Amino acid sequence: MSGDEARRPGDDAADALQAALDAAPSRRGRSRRHAEGAYFTPAPLAAELARRGLGPALLGPGGEASRTDWESHRAALAALRVLDPACGAGALLVAARVRIRAAWDEAEAEIIRRGGAADPAGLDQLQRQALWGLELNAEALALAERALRAQGVTPTLQVQDALDPAFSAPAFDVILGNPPFGRLARHPDAAALRRRYAAAHGRGDLSACFVERALGLLRPGGRLALILPNKWLRAPAGAPLRALLRDDAWVEAVLDLGHAPLFAKTDAFPCLLVAARPSPTRPAPTTAEALRVHGEARLDALDGLRTAPVPRDSLGEGPWGLGEAEVEALLQRLEREGSPLADWGQPLYGVKTGLNRAFVLDEAEAEDLARSCPASATLLAPYVGGVDLSRPGPPRRRLLTLRSSEERPWPWAGLPEEEARAVFARVYPGAWSRLRPMEEALRARADQGAYWWELRHTETWEALEGQKLLWPDLAWRPTFRLDAGGLLPGDTCFVLPRPDPWVVAALRHPLSWWWLWHRAQRGKDEVLRLKREVMARLPIPPRRGNDVDAAWGLSAEEQRVVARTAPPIRASAIPRSV
Repeated sequence: MSGDEARRPGDDAADALQAALDAAPSRRGRSRRHAEGAYFTPAPLAAELARRGLGPALLGPGGEASRTDWESHRAALAALRVLDPACGAGALLVAARVRIRAAWDEAEAEIIRRGGAADPAGLDQLQRQALWGLELNAEALALAERALRAQGVTPTLQVQDALDPAFSAPAFDVILGNPPFGRLARHPDAAALRRRYAAAHGRGDLSACFVERALGLLRPGGRLALILPNKWLRAPAGAPLRALLRDDAWVEAVLDLGHAPLFAKTDAFPCLLVAARPSPTRPAPTTAEALRVHGEARLDALDGLRTAPVPRDSLGEGPWGLGEAEVEALLQRLEREGSPLADWGQPLYGVKTGLNRAFVLDEAEAEDLARSCPASATLLAPYVGGVDLSRPGPPRRRLLTLRSSEERPWPWAGLPEEEARAVFARVYPGAWSRLRPMEEALRARADQGAYWWELRHTETWEALEGQKLLWPDLAWRPTFRLDAGGLLPGDTCFVLPRPDPWVVAALRHPLSWWWLWHRAQRGKDEVLRLKREVMARLPIPPRRGNDVDAAWGLSAEEQRVVARTAPPIRASAIPRSV
């Protein structure tokens, strides 16, 4: 274990505060820590972020440089200003202090070796002015101050929301941060943040606002290094942030760490972003360093991660694949020459019940209901969830199809609730007996029909019942299932009604899964999130007979690229001619 990773005074107190936040409830029944996105940065991750963020600012002029060059470098170090806009218990600031002091000591040694003198006044300036931290949690901020003062630093720490425009300070050279993760829509000031920040999106993450704010607090040429959730790299909701980074920043490095267990008790799916605010005195870089970890990145191996250059012009408003140039070129060709799946039909969501335990019956429950109440058995229809699509044989579960009386003329339609309840209980006593004990939970649903025992109104019911292609929302392998009609999909399925046979063949072709592997957002254990937005963009080749291979017409080199970068499953099915 390195010195940066060793436990320091205050670590136990920080752990205790994290435990207290875990135990403290918040609205929606989640812990306060989860609700606030308050996950303190582990020391190894803080050290790696500080290394990547501070690197150029701390780099000395070299062993052959003159004393004057080293004195200029020391003066720049004395004037350095570093901010953590959501500093928690101070792990990133502590890591920054370690690296800054090491750079200072190196500069002093080189100057003295060349006949110069130490600069205690400059060191004092550095210790008093270099480190700034903002944090809303006063308890965490007190821990940060204690840890930094124990190392001889007098930091500038404030109980302050970095996103509040009232905060102002001289421009910073470096911003290091692990901003709160969490859906922007859940923030109490979400509407104001969307108006204030171009990177904000109603379905996006709060951390996008911190990226934009950090860029605004940097001096020209200054750099940020942030830990972010990786979903912004590919999700449609991340498009405003990607556009902001394309237009207003020079992205230097992006490391997608996949399902890395970097934060205890949470699946964070983190990535590291390093970027600079453009400077008129420097040419814009043409490449950025990128890495996409497959599987899990370990805390004890972060400094061994190796990036590869990607063209900066590939990091636009569209999804960032972070792939090598040949991969990106082929992906773009497929997208350019094919037509998006949405042109062949808009994918639909499955049935959203709002309370599956009320409406979805297993085999035994369905048999009991049919035996005890034949009338209620007529309400049952075969039901599939996403996990069922890869299982052979007929579906084992049934859906209680109590459609909203807004779209189906039930005997109780239009009656006052008390009368309607009585009619429902008399006509379908078995269904009533099942649902009545769950009334409170059923009333609390957002997804309900004209009465609390009904499913919500939808105009797609007939399409969901008819001929269709189904796929799960989460998939480890290609799973596209044709249904001639009759199956009702749940909310973990997506549906393409009345699919053209050519589209079915294209979706089942290995090249479609390859495209998804490089374009879709990933979850735990490398599962692909086949949400409607990404599936709608999936390219379908121009129709050429029944041969999808011929339709795409991959060159020998393209086939080698596909074979080399194929997903870990079904790789042998990738078409090859060489």
